Amino acid sequence: MRLPGRREGCGTDRPYADIGAQGFTDLGCRGPLTIEDIIASPWVVYPFHLRDICLVTDAGGAVVLTTVDRARRLGPPLIEVLGSGVAHTHYQITQMPDLTVTPASISGAQAYAQARLGPADIDVAELYDSFTYTVLVTLEDLGFCGKGEDFVSAQRTAPGGDFPLNTSGAAFPYPSRHVRDVPADRSGPPAARRVRRTAGRSAGGGAGQRDGRVPVQRRYRHPRMGVIGVNPAGLPVPELSPSPEAAPFWEACRRHQLVLPYCTECRRFFFYPRTLCPYCGTREVIWRPSAGRGEIYTFCVQYQSRLPGFGDATPFVTAIIELEEGLRLMTFLIDVPPQPESIRCGMPVEVVFKD
Repeated sequence: MRLPGRREGCGTDRPYADIGAQGFTDLGCRGPLTIEDIIASPWVVYPFHLRDICLVTDAGGAVVLTTVDRARRLGPPLIEVLGSGVAHTHYQITQMPDLTVTPASISGAQAYAQARLGPADIDVAELYDSFTYTVLVTLEDLGFCGKGEDFVSAQRTAPGGDFPLNTSGAAFPYPSRHVRDVPADRSGPPAARRVRRTAGRSAGGGAGQRDGRVPVQRRYRHPRMGVIGVNPAGLPVPELSPSPEAAPFWEACRRHQLVLPYCTECRRFFFYPRTLCPYCGTREVIWRPSAGRGEIYTFCVQYQSRLPGFGDATPFVTAIIELEEGLRLMTFLIDVPPQPESIRCGMPVEVVFKD
């Protein structure tokens, strides 16, 4: 999947990270971080370089809410929440309807409607930034620009730009700072002087021609419980301890057969396995054989892995496969060179079993 404008967008909130001076020193970056630095950093998982990915974000934060009257009595500057929205579009990343559209397209519309504002009324944005891609697609989904539109290449989101974005540096230099460090004082720097009105803030958490084959692993357990072997594809095969809901799937794999949960009420396949149909809520769920054919929906080339046993197997390819039955599975891709130029979205694949 090609990310429009990704190269131009790599450094959207990095200058604020430099101002924060809390990130990247452990990654060998002690001065201003440029787009060239990001592109030159090592690959981790294609299409992301080391500095396309945020630092460790095992942390938490909280916003204390109360009534407007009580907030006035307490004394601190009053910050009113005028609108909010919540949306979910999928249970797993494999079932995300479109990897270029996030639930922010729904929750943002809800918040705008509640606040009676629109994208043009927003003065500063604090957006979730697990990867550089996340910021770009969220800017689009919140209506600040159209899909694929050139919005950040002129550094308009950098300090001094006309659209302050992630002014704390966000998760790239330090976790859980999106709301805490939003400037709100008229005496602050120029980029912050227009943001006293809380209503004006938004916070949100080449192609090869070969066909590929998809191996279905027959055994799986949490990697920390130990890898027990390597299959003929050269990939680790951990031990299997399936849940009762998933047991029929793995039992069929032992027979070299791919089966999928199917709702007899609404006549739809679904995945991952569960006792209730996620579409209509019925328990009329059975298992039906899959044709085992599909095409690559998207893929990553894994250049680094910290999971036991997988580091020695790098580089390898993981992919989301869209099956003929209309659902998606995540798997390894084999019999294709682990190079982005050798793989394309839409490439036909078939299931194979490696014992």
